[in-house]
Amino acid sequence: MGADIYRRSISDAARKQYLPLFDEAVKKRNAGDETAREDVEKYYRAMYPEDGYFRDSYNNSNFLWLLGISWWRDIKTDENGFLSIDRAKAFLATLEEKPVTQELVEAHIAKLNEKERRIEPDVDGWFDRWTKDREHLMKMLRDSIESDEMLYCSL
Repeated sequence: MGADIYRRSISDAARKQYLPLFDEAVKKRNAGDETAREDVEKYYRAMYPEDGYFRDSYNNSNFLWLLGISWWRDIKTDENGFLSIDRAKAFLATLEEKPVTQELVEAHIAKLNEKERRIEPDVDGWFDRWTKDREHLMKMLRDSIESDEMLYCSL
């Protein structure tokens, strides 16, 4: 489970293009064609292009939890799951005010491990991952605002 954020103009087009190829590769793999495993993975990734999709799993790797933000409490979508442009601007402003720092990552890892929610104590690795997550999400929000296209959020 997790938060899945889509820029539908991109993600829907990718899904339309690659879903038939993915389904065919799955059939081949399930029929015993070991070479089809790579195609399954390739087409699956293609259906979720980086510029049209962001995922934040609801586990210890959750990026927003690092920042003290809740997808459910703080990110408000409309009744259909769309993030308005005004709310995207506010969300972007919040992220811009909350940089990922080594100290924040260290404290977050320590807090999780104190609560018996074991997480690998690789501060540098998590710092890199969460920095990339922040940049990716901020880019999606900026692109949404610039194109006036609301993001769809499955929270």
